Amino acid sequence: MFKFVYRLAVLSLISVPVMAGTIATPAGASTGFQIRVGHLRSLTVGPASKPNVNIVGQKKSATFSPDTVTVAVDTSGNDCNDSFVSLTMTNTGTKSAYVTLGGVHYLTLPSGDEAPLCAYGYAAGDKSTFGLTNKKKTKTFAATLTVTFSN
Repeated sequence: MFKFVYRLAVLSLISVPVMAGTIATPAGASTGFQIRVGHLRSLTVGPASKPNVNIVGQKKSATFSPDTVTVAVDTSGNDCNDSFVSLTMTNTGTKSAYVTLGGVHYLTLPSGDEAPLCAYGYAAGDKSTFGLTNKKKTKTFAATLTVTFSN
């Protein structure tokens, strides 16, 4: 089973709690995504050695920068239960960003916050696609982020 976990590696003094949940597999897909949620953190704290993707702009004009990235997968067998971080996603826009994973709402990232993400269960060369949507999740925007996994 493929997993993408977003978690906190180092807590900041100001954090926003986020609800935990499981995303169902989209129709026609053969793989589900399980999410264990940690905390969002302010931009003042972050792992410097991990790839970072910025969400630039807001609403339908928002983009991912860069729009492709290769990240490491947690192969420890701990399924992201330690401090492993595959990449961070930072919202540099002035409005909350509504991020999708595989076409399904994944997380709401407030302006100025960063989300540490941890992947496990992926094979080298596997890919996942993040996207952006509106607050009501009724419109999908053109921006996409393609994540390729390495081991």
